[in-house]
Amino acid sequence: MDQPSPTIIESVKQSSKRAPMGGLRILIENTAGMGTAVGARLEEVGRFLAGCANLPVGACLDTAHLFAAGYDIKTEAGLASTIGRLTGPIGLENVR
Repeated sequence: MDQPSPTIIESVKQSSKRAPMGGLRILIENTAGMGTAVGARLEEVGRFLAGCANLPVGACLDTAHLFAAGYDIKTEAGLASTIGRLTGPIGLENVR
């Protein structure tokens, strides 16, 4: 999927309008990418965050999902590479 679904982004925006956020943060979690799931690629999670930029959002990275989606996180070099890929689309500071 090249672009995140506008419907998903709009749903997050609409649901947050009706919820008292206070100090809460919405976390977008990556998926394993099976079937028609969205959010398996880090770039896609980053686009979701960008689409919700006016909200208190961040990323939650599930390591099992990263591995299932094809990210090499079992080797030191692979983990370093994956962490390096966070700096562009997501921003390490946005990972909770």
